[in-house]
Amino acid sequence: MATTEHTPPPGASAAAATTARRLAIVLVLALVLAAPPAVSSLSSPPSAMSAAAAPSYPRPISAGGYAFPPMVEDRLPIVSAGNCIRADGDTKQRHLEDDGETYRTDVLLVRPTDMETLWEWLAYTKSRTDADPSWGRVWPTALSLSRLVLRSVCGGCPPEPPAADGGGSGGIFYRSVRSLRASCHAVELGCGLGVAGLTYAASYMDGDQRQQYRGRRTVTFLDREPHALHCAMSSCALNGVATGGMDGAPAGGGGDGGGAPKIV
Repeated sequence: MATTEHTPPPGASAAAATTARRLAIVLVLALVLAAPPAVSSLSSPPSAMSAAAAPSYPRPISAGGYAFPPMVEDRLPIVSAGNCIRADGDTKQRHLEDDGETYRTDVLLVRPTDMETLWEWLAYTKSRTDADPSWGRVWPTALSLSRLVLRSVCGGCPPEPPAADGGGSGGIFYRSVRSLRASCHAVELGCGLGVAGLTYAASYMDGDQRQQYRGRRTVTFLDREPHALHCAMSSCALNGVATGGMDGAPAGGGGDGGGAPKIV
């Protein structure tokens, strides 16, 4: 049987070599692109590291159990614009004036995740289907009272007394603000999570009054729900406020017992 030998045309071997080189280059590029990025040995600047390490709120701190419901840690900013009430010299009409200051304190708060989860925990874990879970949230009225406390304690523009003898609602307001500034102890009745009391305990006067009141300001939290008082005391610990004892809580942490933890 005769065999036929095919002779490649001139320049075919050079073209094949060029094609092989091109394929090798493409393969190398593909491998480079598929490789993971190199890790730099240079450390990140402190500002970038601190920003990355900043915690986000709310963050879970407990999945819950028989003793306590699921809990989170939250940060609540209390911000209030400084203002005062002035009386016009001619018309005696009172109007609100801005004193140009903004006061702020951030309160760290231990609270249940939400009211629905709290009610389910009370009903199914503690068998308290008639329990009131309303203490487990921050109500708008609590925020308003906290802003008033912050503005009254730290504000630089004292309220002027009313022209009358102070027997009306305006007189009660002025006396409340003066009492907040002058006293070293406050009682929050039906405190819930204790936002207003925490604001009072965490806000100090400026200047000489700051040193005068530091370490002597106390708060008594009162609530029928022992778990609310435990949340308030845990929040005090997060904010660096020393806590005293809790009175009136029944054994086992249930029921409607009252309590009075003193915050020093």
